[in-house]
Amino acid sequence: MNEADVILLGPQIGYAKGDFEKAVEGRIPVAVIPMVDYGRMDAAKILDDVKKMLG
Repeated sequence: MNEADVILLGPQIGYAKGDFEKAVEGRIPVAVIPMVDYGRMDAAKILDDVKKMLG
């Protein structure tokens, strides 16, 4: 986990986002994949979101 550029969580475990953020102590961005994008398997949209997160 500490070697990741970003951590993406499925919407079904979005409740655990705070635990992940605490574990990485702000070193790695953590995000929950929007339910619509996850359900549609919209990888292009998800990757665009990740690019925005990473700047």
